[in-house]
Amino acid sequence: MLKPLVLGLCGSLAAGALVAAGPATGVTAAPLSAGVATPAATPVATSDQPAVGTQFVPNAGFSGGAEGWEADGRLVVAPVGRGGSAGARLTSGDVQTVALTTTPRHLVPSAVGTVFAARAWVRTSHVGQQGSLLVRELTHGEVTAVHRANFTLRDPDWHMIRLTVRPESPDSALNVRVSAKDQREGDRFTVDNVTLRLSDVADAACVFSPRGIPSPACGPLVGAAFESNTDPTPWENELGRPLGVRRTYWGPTKVASAVEVAREDLAARRIPWISFKLPYAWAEMAAGRGDDWTRDLATRLSELDGPVWVAFHHEPEGDGNIAAWKAMQERLAPIVRRVAPNVAYTAILMGWHQVSGDPRYDLDTIWPDTKIDIAGFDPYNWYGTLRRNGLADRNHADMKKIYFDPISRWADSKGIEWAVAETGYTDLAHELDPMWLPRTLYGLKADHGIALTYFNSPLNSEASWTWVLDNPGKKAAFARTIARTAQLP
Repeated sequence: MLKPLVLGLCGSLAAGALVAAGPATGVTAAPLSAGVATPAATPVATSDQPAVGTQFVPNAGFSGGAEGWEADGRLVVAPVGRGGSAGARLTSGDVQTVALTTTPRHLVPSAVGTVFAARAWVRTSHVGQQGSLLVRELTHGEVTAVHRANFTLRDPDWHMIRLTVRPESPDSALNVRVSAKDQREGDRFTVDNVTLRLSDVADAACVFSPRGIPSPACGPLVGAAFESNTDPTPWENELGRPLGVRRTYWGPTKVASAVEVAREDLAARRIPWISFKLPYAWAEMAAGRGDDWTRDLATRLSELDGPVWVAFHHEPEGDGNIAAWKAMQERLAPIVRRVAPNVAYTAILMGWHQVSGDPRYDLDTIWPDTKIDIAGFDPYNWYGTLRRNGLADRNHADMKKIYFDPISRWADSKGIEWAVAETGYTDLAHELDPMWLPRTLYGLKADHGIALTYFNSPLNSEASWTWVLDNPGKKAAFARTIARTAQLP
């Protein structure tokens, strides 16, 4: 797998840092103690053949001053790095994004099939500082892929930011950028030891955790609900592949049926994402009345040969006392996770409430204070639907800007995976913007969501509009979107 890279790099390594595009790993790094500074890497001679571990950023530790770097903001290289070594400090006289970027901007060629590990040490005087470690892939001078690890610095300590990168385009060029958003006058953002190493392909293989969480190399999974818990096999035959995730919905007395359908999903290489309504009220479940029901469900799911994602009472907004819903999740999540090590516990919210600013459903208020494996959200593109006043909705949703960007920032701050549990758009929305669906997946990938599931069902559609993928153009768009996305092995 490394031979194409070797051929592509010969004669080019002295140009500077190398970074490739690929699935990003979002992080909120845990604090690490400052230690002895890593020596600046020695540039690799152009006659050398790169080996796994080869480091491509010549002035990684700033021992050569600012050589090889350009800055947005005011840059000073001084003994401010880890352990008192040289480091780069960025300040500003105004509110702006400050950043360090390797120069020249267009660096060495990449090769599809190779894998790189980018790392950077960062610290800030501004607690709560957000930023990113970014790698761009450029083909003929145009950006063809962007890969980033977003971070939020919750203290003034040093943090290592990590990013795994896999080039997607042949003959692309790569560069590295470390940035901090909304730097204020007087803030200090410090960077040290920015590296990019050739990694073993196996280090970035698409693998799934026992609970079905895909590794960053997988990219986001794509799936759907289908009709009324209907077998999606005939539809998958049209698509030419199975769904990556399948959403189904069940009442509290349908545990046996839900488990059997989950078994069928796993046999078809789909991850089952199951929503249950509960046998008792939220407050009663929080008080322990439903513990036996929960343990029985978790035990049955634990006996399946593969991972399952489960949610209890998704989209709770408006259905009751939200504090009781939160307490219910805090009671049930530990039971499920302890009994069933193959089950990812998920909590699913509507999404638009969380970005609209309604304090009753603000994530800081509503989110359970317990381990949740995946945060799910159900944002839709409502263009073409009828409002209560009888007029058609003409607001076309930019899902990344409206939903994914704020959700991703929150998820990064919590160190939690996130996914779209339901989405959909109307036939009118498709006619207006036929690239909406693949672009939405691209936006979710850029914000490192792990799954996108489409609500391909008439159950919540109306006669005047529909989410269903019956429209030939919408069907083709979904087929293009799901093509080459990951699924269970």
